[in-house]
Amino acid sequence: MLHAPDMYMEKIVTGPEAAGKINIDFSLEKNLRIIAEAKGKQLEELKVITQDRERHNHWIEEARALGVRTELFEEGDIIPAISTCIQRQGNADLFIGIGGAPEGVLAAVGEKV
Repeated sequence: MLHAPDMYMEKIVTGPEAAGKINIDFSLEKNLRIIAEAKGKQLEELKVITQDRERHNHWIEEARALGVRTELFEEGDIIPAISTCIQRQGNADLFIGIGGAPEGVLAAVGEKV
């Protein structure tokens, strides 16, 4: 496992349809368009989940400007990240955020299981 001391990292997670196609270095819009194409959806049908923090406001605003639904949560990003990989109605199509590195490692392990 990655040694992840108590620091922040950028995180981006999607389900299996677009796994390996999105990239944290791409713009949010480009990643959303990739996900929409992979899932056969319109942008307006997608949902992004991110933590309700000021550092994420630019992503929230950009997603909403594109017509993408947003879901905000207060604490704990492991479950929201993993939920994007579970095909269930209502789950988000993309998790994006900046948060604790240890939680990022745990979420990555959970997504692989």
